Parts: sequence; C-alpha cells; structure tokens
Amino acid sequence: MLIAAILFGVMAFMVKVLTISVPPEQIVFARFFIGTLAILFFVSIRVGRLTFVNKRLLVFRGIIGASAIVFYFKTASLIPISDTIVLQMTYPIFATIFAAIFLRERLRKRSVFAMIIAFVGIVLVASPVFNNFNVGYIYGIISSVLAGGAIVATRRLRITDSSWAITFSLMICGAIIGLFLSVGNMVIPDTSGFLLLIGMALVATLAQLLLNYSYKFCNVAVGTTLSMLTVPVTVLLAVFFLGENITSSFAIGSVLILGSVFYLFRSS
Repeated sequence: MLIAAILFGVMAFMVKVLTISVPPEQIVFARFFIGTLAILFFVSIRVGRLTFVNKRLLVFRGIIGASAIVFYFKTASLIPISDTIVLQMTYPIFATIFAAIFLRERLRKRSVFAMIIAFVGIVLVASPVFNNFNVGYIYGIISSVLAGGAIVATRRLRITDSSWAITFSLMICGAIIGLFLSVGNMVIPDTSGFLLLIGMALVATLAQLLLNYSYKFCNVAVGTTLSMLTVPVTVLLAVFFLGENITSSFAIGSVLILGSVFYLFRSS
C-alpha cells in the first residue's frame, strides 16, 4: 500500500506536468488505454491472470472508479491544485463510512484517530485557499464520494477476484469514458510529452495493481490512511523538479501524515 501511495504521488506529479500541454480528457484516455494494453501484455506472458467472478461488481467498480478520476481531473482544471488535493483526500472519510455500512467493518479508534491526524496534515501540506466558489468544488466532492465507493467495492471484490481482474475492469471502463470525453479535443504531443504520457500510464497501472492487491490484507480505514502519503510525495517532486518552495506548514503536515502511518504500523 505504501509503494502504491508513492507511485500515485509520482503519477500525480507527471499529470501536473502533462496538463501544461495536453487536455485532461486526453490524459485520462491515455492512462486507461495504455494501462489496458499493459495488463493484456502481462497476461499474455503469464505474469498475471484474468479470472472474472463477480462480474456485476467488477463493472460497477470500473465505472465509478473511472468516473472518480474524470471528476478529479475536471476539478483540477477549475480550482487551485491545493483545494483539489484537500477535496480529493476526503475520500477516506466516505470510504470508511461506506465500509462500516456495506461491509460491516469495525471502526477502530486508532484508525479513526490516525485518519483525522493525517487529514490535518493534508490540509497543512496543501494550504488551500477556497476563495472563489465554482462548480469545480462540487466536482471535487463528487470525485471523493465515487472514490470512496470504488475503494469499498475493491475491498469486497478481493474476496472473489484478483487484483488483475479488478484493475483490468477499471482500465476498460476508463478507456471507454476517456475516449468519449476526448473526441474532438485531442492534441498530438511532442516526443517528450508522448513518452511522459506512456510513463504516467505505466506508473499508474502498477500503482493500481498494488493498491487493489493490498485491500485483501488491510481494511478500508487503514488502507486509505496509508494512501494519504501520496500528497507529500507529489509536493516534494514539485519542489525538486519544478522549483516550488517548502513551507513550514508543509513540513509540519508531512510529519503528521508520516506519524499517522507509523502509528498505524506500531498499533497493528
């Protein structure tokens, strides 16, 4: 789960660079289409195996997971990235509530405590402004609700289906949705942009496989809290490669997030 969180942080940084020259809808399509090809390649050489058991839930998870990502990119294009990050990181709250309702997962005090502390850290790292309200903020909440539902569906699917099958269903649904949204709005990137698109999609696919695999072994509250490590990773990459500054609130927030992760390991 921690490796998945780090890889998602790398992916988020790559997406941030790509949005300078490539429409967000095209990035969504590239992520899922290239991911689909990657899954099929690994299955063909017998690294992974596709066995679909709970087909209805697989389709449902694929649709809401892909939709959550589409709304995330739409949010990022309409409001400041700091606000986008904070809104996106509310998904563990929705996921934990959904898990308690639909999966009957027990809400342990230490997990809830760690989640709250980690979210405070997210707010400090992102330093949101929330100045001018627009539809982007609504998109952000919708994205978080859908992402929470997708995580719960993944946790349930890991009882019957492999991480390969779950990831493949997401890739197929995402590629279809991304293609529909990007028709008539595609650009041809230069060589570096094209390679960055491929790299971003492969990193995202590996991260998704690890994420889906992990939910067989940890519950939703713990898994989503560990996933919050994505945010400081993304910001650190922006500092090193884009010249952004490290603030005191970022340092404090990162310590809170890492402390929450360490606390969960010690208390498990």
